[in-house]
Amino acid sequence: MRSRRPRNRSCLPSSSSSYLARRASIGERRAAVNPCPSARGKCPVRRTRLLRIGLVTLVVLLCVYTGAWFYLAATLRTRVDDALTALAGKGVEATCGDLSMSGFPIAIGVECDGPRARRAGTPAALRADAFASRARFLRLGRIVSTVTGPMSARDEAGRTVDADWQTLRASTDLWRRGLERGVLDVDRLEAKVAAPGLDGTLQLDLRRLETSTSRRGRTLALAVSMDGLELSGEAVPDGLPAFELAGAATVQGLGDALSGRYRLNPAMLRGHSGQLKQFTAKLANGASLSLTGPFAVDDEGRISGTFRLQIADVSGWQEVVGKLLPGARDMTANAAGMLQALAGNDGTTSVTLKADHGRLALGIIPVGRLPNL
Repeated sequence: MRSRRPRNRSCLPSSSSSYLARRASIGERRAAVNPCPSARGKCPVRRTRLLRIGLVTLVVLLCVYTGAWFYLAATLRTRVDDALTALAGKGVEATCGDLSMSGFPIAIGVECDGPRARRAGTPAALRADAFASRARFLRLGRIVSTVTGPMSARDEAGRTVDADWQTLRASTDLWRRGLERGVLDVDRLEAKVAAPGLDGTLQLDLRRLETSTSRRGRTLALAVSMDGLELSGEAVPDGLPAFELAGAATVQGLGDALSGRYRLNPAMLRGHSGQLKQFTAKLANGASLSLTGPFAVDDEGRISGTFRLQIADVSGWQEVVGKLLPGARDMTANAAGMLQALAGNDGTTSVTLKADHGRLALGIIPVGRLPNL
């Protein structure tokens, strides 16, 4: 029999030696990358150093943010003072007590007590209880302003308004050429109006008012809604029902009307056309009407257009118009009779209302003339 040589267990194949060498090399590299293998990949020294760097960075950012806020606050205060000085140069004395910058750290704004304005040499004046305006620091283009009542106003003609409310808030979005969008919200408005042409005072109570003005390219969009409007006082007849109003319209070519190029009054509509998208009026007695259609205004302010008029419960409107215009009861009764004869099975009358350079006609029947804008 051939005798077997004893195995030399101390001798390994060359491939095994290469494997062990590679393992040793990998271990050395890992040790170089992770000097703290006992901490499961996390080195307390490095973690502390990163934490310190993060804290220092945070403190620096907070200092920069605070400095920027106070810089903008100082700039805003300067602009407010310049605006008051500019008004004084136009003959308007404007003051606001305890003027201060507020809102730090998330917003920036101005607050003051007792804002007042008065035109020198005239009885025109305006005053309120407090004013505040604020914008978020990271969105300075959106400004929210509030006015605290009561408020009193008087114009040069002697008309006066005394009003108070629960909330009066205005929100504006600015763009590079002026106002992009403006919204006014008023809750629980109570106002008393007196004027030389009124037979006594007019009391107005309104549950909610919302108006919106916005720019859509070259188009100006307008909207208004009034909820729970009640009129009373010596200037109006007794027993008028509460009513609601809502309207929305667009005007072509007036998209930059909010940039300050136009004086905001009805005359700016001259030479432009638009669309009355909605006008609705609802009375508490159940009567309602709606009006929609295109319109155009010529250079003299005369309105032209073709509108679709829908009236529900003509008798309800006849009652209200009869109270407002007692001298025109016969004409109101004749018009109501004609409209009721045109009513459908659901009691709603739908007719075409035409305006031709201010002359208004119901179908082919002239009904009056619209005032020039």
